[in-house]
Amino acid sequence: MKSSTINKKEIDKFSKIAEDWWNPEGKFKPLHQFNPERIKYIKDNTIKHFNLTNKDKPFKNLNILDIGCGGGLLSEPMTRLGGNVTGIDASEKNIKVVSNAGGLNPKSMAEEVKNILDSEGLNLKVAYIDGDDFMDKFDELKKNGEELKNLDTGVSLFKQSLPAVSANYYLGCWGIKKALDEGADIVICPRVTDAALVMGPAAWKFNWSRDDYDELAGSLAAGHIIECGAQATGGNYSFFKEVPSFDNVGYPIAEIKNDGSFYITKHPGTGGLVSTGTVTAQLLYEISSPAYLNPDVIAHFDTLNIEEVSK
Repeated sequence: MKSSTINKKEIDKFSKIAEDWWNPEGKFKPLHQFNPERIKYIKDNTIKHFNLTNKDKPFKNLNILDIGCGGGLLSEPMTRLGGNVTGIDASEKNIKVVSNAGGLNPKSMAEEVKNILDSEGLNLKVAYIDGDDFMDKFDELKKNGEELKNLDTGVSLFKQSLPAVSANYYLGCWGIKKALDEGADIVICPRVTDAALVMGPAAWKFNWSRDDYDELAGSLAAGHIIECGAQATGGNYSFFKEVPSFDNVGYPIAEIKNDGSFYITKHPGTGGLVSTGTVTAQLLYEISSPAYLNPDVIAHFDTLNIEEVSK
């Protein structure tokens, strides 16, 4: 029998608090505070040891194995430095991945992801969502008098000369929740709303129902804020002189609570800015009215309260 260095008590201890990995003010606060210095030490010594010259992506072409990666506090920064990082942890309670990378063929994407996992010896469950394609319903829609008018010109899709090459509904979050309910580790989505990628995991985590409108609206707002990445951390902000640095801009993180309220933050030691101003600027991005429409709920942005709680 092969011996193991895994300490079950240690694994159980960290598994119980795994959901707090990304809370910089939670149980892992000291690790968050220490992480920038840890990354700097690893970066400087790796550059020196391998005589690396790529300033933007110094770890490019390096294969890195992060054993005991936890939630990825070390793996993610090393990936941003260009490394091909594989994180391994003995705890089964780890992060889920939900992506709208399926495009027009989510099944094929899921199959390719599974092939990659199998080639790495990783036993993870991959799910995909479909049902967004309605090309085969065109004749029925036309027969029933639907015009599918262009929002700008008012011209019916059926009265213009060019043929349609694709037609897709925007799906909401419930397919994502179902996939996670059934044990998926990775969920590949087709055409879903950007915010659904946040709403689905939140609905799964807190087991929300379809009529938990306030909670869903909160997660919709959170999803809308972080859906365009670094736009929420200064990239979409007119008062850019308030942003200390745009070097290595940190991507926004939404920490959602059971009641739908949430914090917006970013990794310590990264550029950009999270403030009332940057979050408000992104909240108002690409909306037509304060009543923000979504397949699952309408969020009334004119009722939101935004407060800066820490820096």
